[in-house]
Amino acid sequence: MPTNFLSLFAEFQKDMFIRLATIQATQNTMQTALFSLVNNARLQNINSNPQPQNQIAFNFPFKTKEGLKEFDLKLKNESNFKQAARSYLGSLGGSDLTEIVYDVLKEVLTYPLAYHYNYTGVRGKSNFSVLEINDHAGDKLTKAERVTLMAGILDHENGLLPD
Repeated sequence: MPTNFLSLFAEFQKDMFIRLATIQATQNTMQTALFSLVNNARLQNINSNPQPQNQIAFNFPFKTKEGLKEFDLKLKNESNFKQAARSYLGSLGGSDLTEIVYDVLKEVLTYPLAYHYNYTGVRGKSNFSVLEINDHAGDKLTKAERVTLMAGILDHENGLLPD
């Protein structure tokens, strides 16, 4: 009986390893296809949204609060400028919430300037939420993503999340 059991177990083990290898190969193929689709979507987005920066000088990234405020004032008052900026900012970012916000802010603000802002203006920093650019920085975000983002920002600024 033990010999029969061992041979059956060896056969079972061999069958399981073959099935596992098949699953892994299928997952690798699907992952490659998914990466290809994401890459094609990004290329299509870049090709369909010509960079308006060639037409209008946004002077990104901003190094001073004054530069950011001048840009923000133009967003508020000039509709052509607003549309070009909105189109350009909408072409930035990745495929998820974190990438979109990070890529837009990285394009617009230098790190030293970004350090002086937070979303609600607490802890002695300037309030980013009152700026006109705030309304356009996340144009690609869905409503659910905006709610998630706001909850995370408020938790962080109220000390519920670590710095």
